[in-house]
Amino acid sequence: MTATFESSSRFVEVEPGKSLHYHDVGEGFPVVCLHGGGPGASGWANYSRNIDALAQHFRVLAFDLPQFGRSFKDTFTEDLYPSFARVVDRALGKIGIEKAHFIGNSMGGAVSCFIAHFNPDRVARLVLMGPGGVFDSLFQPTPTDPHHDLFAYYNPGPPSEDKLRKLFHSFVYDPANVTDELVAMRYAASIEPETLAALANYGIQKLGDVRPILQGIEHRAMVIWGLEDRILTLDTPLTYAKLMPSVEVIMYPKTGHWVQWERAEDFNRNAIEFLNRL
Repeated sequence: MTATFESSSRFVEVEPGKSLHYHDVGEGFPVVCLHGGGPGASGWANYSRNIDALAQHFRVLAFDLPQFGRSFKDTFTEDLYPSFARVVDRALGKIGIEKAHFIGNSMGGAVSCFIAHFNPDRVARLVLMGPGGVFDSLFQPTPTDPHHDLFAYYNPGPPSEDKLRKLFHSFVYDPANVTDELVAMRYAASIEPETLAALANYGIQKLGDVRPILQGIEHRAMVIWGLEDRILTLDTPLTYAKLMPSVEVIMYPKTGHWVQWERAEDFNRNAIEFLNRL
């Protein structure tokens, strides 16, 4: 089975006139995939190297978070991570998903944790890749230089393919993983008029600190980290490991922030084994 963008594309209305876009592939126990916050991010852009492998074991629902992809483009006055979590949780209820595993990259990892915090019964297990939500560091100044570049892409901007390519090189260890096709696809998505309007203040929006909620998340969790992650600092996986009651950590050498992209085969194997484990 090979999923395509259009054949797996679905929408669910979360409020009148506001819909989340997602991809629905496979059968079995649901796995919800939530992407990170880089320019042009979407469920498909972040997880296209993982969906088919996961769908051999699970029903995969890869969402475009609000402000991204084909989902609605409102701005939010409250912290983004908890706000997005409430929207995704509402969407799952509308679709009829009572309980699911969650896979989250960067922003999507933090959003997954807030879903587990707000509605513990919705969540079975968590796979968190380079999860966000920890904003200071004992090891280096924060935000990191690539994180500054990420925020500056929209504010002050203006976006460009050259800026995006440079930014994506900081997301990976091996620059060969930043293909012309990837840059072109995500640049086109990043400059859609509604996206530009929604993300004009991206760098000054509050995201949401996960640390106050982690101790209360008792679900079994796996944190996956690339040791060459230049977007977030090593404090993040150590913080998750210290605060979460039931967590294990896997670290990949010579791997950057996009573990599921750069080490897709290894990531797919580790995630499937963990989610299927008794």
